Amino acid sequence: MLVIKSLKIRPKKIIALVMLVSFIVTTSFNFDVNANNKQKIIYPFKEISKLKCRFEDFNDLKSDCKRALPILTPKDYKKYLKLNWGYNEYTRIYTELWASSYKYWWDIGHWGHTGIDIATAKWTPVYSIADWTVIVAKKDPSRGNIVAIKHFIRWKEIVSNYAHLSKILVKKWQKLKVGTKIGEVWSTWNSTGNHLHFQIDLKYAFHPYYYSWKTCPYSYYKITESGLCTDQLAEHTLDPLAFLASKGAILDNITISKTTSKKVYTVKKNSKKSSKNISKKTSIVVGFDMNIFEKTVHNELNSSKDDVKKVQKIYKDLGYYKGSINWRYQDVEKAIINFQLKNKIIKSKYDNWAGWFGPKTRATTKVKYLIYLTKHKNIKVFSSQNNNTQISSTRKIIKIERKNILTRAQIEEREVNDFLRNHEVKFSTNNIGWNIKAGQKINLKLLINKKIGRRTRRAFNWMLPSGITFELDESKVSIFPKKITHITNWKRDIILKWLKSGNTTLKIKLANKVIKTIKLKVIGKVSKIYPKKVILLWSSHIKLWERKTMIWLFRDWANKNMIKLPFNWTFILKTGDYSKVCVKKGSLRNIKSIYYKKCDASEYVRNPEVSYKDTVGWILIFDIKSTSKKYSTIKMIGKNSKRTYASKTILVSLPKWLNSKYTYYNSTVDMLSKSIVWGTKKGYFMEKNNLSKKDAIAWIKNSLVEIKAKTKNSDTIAQINKKLIEINKDKDKNNYKDITRLEFLQKVHKYLVVNDNNIWISIKYTDLSDDYNKIANTVFDINNTWKDKFGKKYFRPNEKIKRWEAAYMLSKAYNKTWKMFLTFK
Repeated sequence: MLVIKSLKIRPKKIIALVMLVSFIVTTSFNFDVNANNKQKIIYPFKEISKLKCRFEDFNDLKSDCKRALPILTPKDYKKYLKLNWGYNEYTRIYTELWASSYKYWWDIGHWGHTGIDIATAKWTPVYSIADWTVIVAKKDPSRGNIVAIKHFIRWKEIVSNYAHLSKILVKKWQKLKVGTKIGEVWSTWNSTGNHLHFQIDLKYAFHPYYYSWKTCPYSYYKITESGLCTDQLAEHTLDPLAFLASKGAILDNITISKTTSKKVYTVKKNSKKSSKNISKKTSIVVGFDMNIFEKTVHNELNSSKDDVKKVQKIYKDLGYYKGSINWRYQDVEKAIINFQLKNKIIKSKYDNWAGWFGPKTRATTKVKYLIYLTKHKNIKVFSSQNNNTQISSTRKIIKIERKNILTRAQIEEREVNDFLRNHEVKFSTNNIGWNIKAGQKINLKLLINKKIGRRTRRAFNWMLPSGITFELDESKVSIFPKKITHITNWKRDIILKWLKSGNTTLKIKLANKVIKTIKLKVIGKVSKIYPKKVILLWSSHIKLWERKTMIWLFRDWANKNMIKLPFNWTFILKTGDYSKVCVKKGSLRNIKSIYYKKCDASEYVRNPEVSYKDTVGWILIFDIKSTSKKYSTIKMIGKNSKRTYASKTILVSLPKWLNSKYTYYNSTVDMLSKSIVWGTKKGYFMEKNNLSKKDAIAWIKNSLVEIKAKTKNSDTIAQINKKLIEINKDKDKNNYKDITRLEFLQKVHKYLVVNDNNIWISIKYTDLSDDYNKIANTVFDINNTWKDKFGKKYFRPNEKIKRWEAAYMLSKAYNKTWKMFLTFK
């Protein structure tokens, strides 16, 4: 006012000045708009991933995994439907077209899908197709992260929509230039697989547009299968590919006229007789905002606190909700599920839309709530509303019939087969037999590896081509989650909980393809469980010296493995006189380390008793060694019943290439049969190889253990125990180095020879001192010495001792020095 007074301008002149400024601004704006009518229009992608790489991170893709977006125009729809029977790069990249259904992807003219879906890798950059203003940038309960941008093109306002984004990089009311990065591809909310939902709206009361429940109150299936509401989709949206291909020129065939009118509400008090027939067109009630019935409410993260409170108030009035009116959606979720079940909106509480205040739930709730208001609040409501937009069009819409078009299930099957060719799907658990008592749980781990090369694998970590689902009898076993659409942290955990006794089969599916079948057994409160039979899992052939690991499985009366089921009874592992076993115990989770554990020579016994506590979660793991030169028999016999549950004959053979004409053949076989010496892994004794210090100590220790097993003399046993303690401390840093003849003789004398007094020197080696000759004569004599050409004259103390020479020396020491102890009672 001070400025106006100082300028001495009259009010009429002020009005004229404002009008002049307004005209200038409007004219300038119109010039800008006219320029925008010829503005640049681009596709929402500059690059996408190749099909083989679309399940990966776009930021990690190399150039050979990226490509330009192939341009698809409506005139080519029929062409690509025929190419390779409809399964080609166009149908796999443009997975859904405008006006098609989800059942038949490219059946144009059936009016289900409001935009197009473009498949590419996660985090592929998305760009604005033209200039102007962001009008929506938020999370949506069904579309995930969405951005809607208003454009003024060819004198018409349109809105481009971008849905299922990983993140939003722009803000509402932000001015944008064409080609601005607005987000990245993902698969947020109601979506399967990484893709961009791209849509062009003509009417923009809300974005992105979908069928209005008021005028099209049908399920999605009914819309697409019965051809309902076709005019709505054509009136509100535009084929995005036709728009992009024509650079916006398709808008010239569309006329949009817009009028506005206010809603008129009439509210009357009811008479005492309440009306049960409420008009479905009713939209407003005194004292309550009925617009809540036009909103999908799912949780407080994606809906306002006021909306959540309104939902709570509705169900509290209807008697389904007993809690307080607050902003926590989880408080009212159970009440909504009860309402949905009672009104048959969902089949079970595990349905996808259970607990959602969605279209069908809102419509049913609205009718019930209006009846409640009429009966209990004595209020009758009338409303009217004028349509505010009309659209006329001369554009041609291509219609493609469903004949010979691949269904969604058929395309998914091809996608899944392609995925499985390039990926390994694995399931692992500690419970390898799938038996468990009622009330317990099993943690099943899912891991997927991508095949890089013939032997190279890399962990897969993102969206699957279709969800992994689980089928089983849920009255016996519950499973969580019921569906897996993506992998995070390179693995997923599935929890199985047993509810009651019985058998069921778990089928694991990727789309409709069964990728794994698992037999499940639930054991209830059974006081006693007894095995029916025992199964041996291993080869029936061993070498004379071998200590072979064997597995025996206990099975029940239904011939099912009794994993983790503590069974009764004690069994005898009957080995006879020619074999010994070492039973290996522990937890099922450590079964691998238990299996590969090597038993000490002192742990081998004959005919041990075994029960459940001696098993590894029901699996009996034991090492066996045989002293027979032909065969051994091993049996599993019930201790009390004397019944034979299993019997196995094991063929025993000599080492490969060990010839009876060899110099030390008899001594070597003798020591092998006593399990004192051993051969190599591939069945050879390798007699002419040098003996390592490690094997030298082990062979001498085996001799002590074998003698201890054959004597009952307490003094002898005490002496042997003392020697065993000493030899266990005999550790050399160079254990894998070869040992000489003299070094081996010294160790044999130290641990095997107890009394060397009054030793008769029957042979004297020229290259040994008197002291060493005395030691040598505790083992050798004139009739039993080396069998080489230097035997009777030379010991050759620094010569590396061969494996069969060591067996020969041990044989003489064993038979000569300890013979007196074997006769003790």
